[in-house]
Amino acid sequence: MAALSSCRLPRLLAPLAHAAVAVACVGLALGLALGLALGLAMPMAAAADAASGIRQARSAVSEARPPVVAIAGWPDGLGYWVATAAGGVVAGGGAQFYGSLAGRRLNAPVVGIAASPTGRGYWLLEANGGVYAFGAAHFYGSMAGHHVPDPFVGMAATRDGKGYWLLAANGAVFTFGDAHFWGTLPGKGVRITDAIGVVPTDTGMGYYVATPSTRYAFGTVYPVVPTGTKDPPASRFVDAAASFRGLCELDATGKVVVYRTVAVYHTTGRWSEQVVMPRPVAVASTAVGRNVFVVDALGQVKVIPGPGPVPVP
Repeated sequence: MAALSSCRLPRLLAPLAHAAVAVACVGLALGLALGLALGLAMPMAAAADAASGIRQARSAVSEARPPVVAIAGWPDGLGYWVATAAGGVVAGGGAQFYGSLAGRRLNAPVVGIAASPTGRGYWLLEANGGVYAFGAAHFYGSMAGHHVPDPFVGMAATRDGKGYWLLAANGAVFTFGDAHFWGTLPGKGVRITDAIGVVPTDTGMGYYVATPSTRYAFGTVYPVVPTGTKDPPASRFVDAAASFRGLCELDATGKVVVYRTVAVYHTTGRWSEQVVMPRPVAVASTAVGRNVFVVDALGQVKVIPGPGPVPVP
């Protein structure tokens, strides 16, 4: 130490200081580069995972946890989206994943899903009337924060995707965007607490409000579909949905009843098929009418083929 005089010490420290600064700068640059790489890689990895989920026909066991509560058909009839009460969404067939409420704190359980007619988005409905839009689907309003005595049970989108109908368990219908209001069950003096679905016609000039045993018509609807107390099912219906120029219903045994106004699915008028499921909960079809999809509470999906090729596992 004695050899290092006070004159030579500054000359030795100067290059050491410069070297330290250089090392620090290099470390900082590497750290920033690594951080940016990770920051970019994580979304890209997430996107890759989502893309993988899009291309693979996964079993709809749920992105979140069961129970599964609803299903919507991809517009071309070759895919579907399944929704869970916790807000999870799983895409099957050719349908793409556009997001979900999984992992978020919900104000109420999710009870419904509706597909955008373009196939590039969808809406989720909460039991309190809250609506969430994903992908290209637009938000047109909701009933969240409004006092409605009964929980909401389902929704349906308009033909152009610029609006939707919401249905409460008492048969009350609420319209948003360009959805037209054609009436409600409370307005008819009908008292129920078990509505299961609102089913618009392909023209949007009318809709059905379905219950476990009855169909009520509003506006201009299909003559081929019986309403009132006609044609009672052997088992109670659990869901109803629009199909190609008609209506389809699912009962608690897994029987699907389809009403058609044109010769699709074997015949016009009434047609039915039985699927084997432990607890069927929801049914969906599309305007194209290639397939009918049935899902149970655990996320198992059964496909009832329509005319033409059916590349849905």
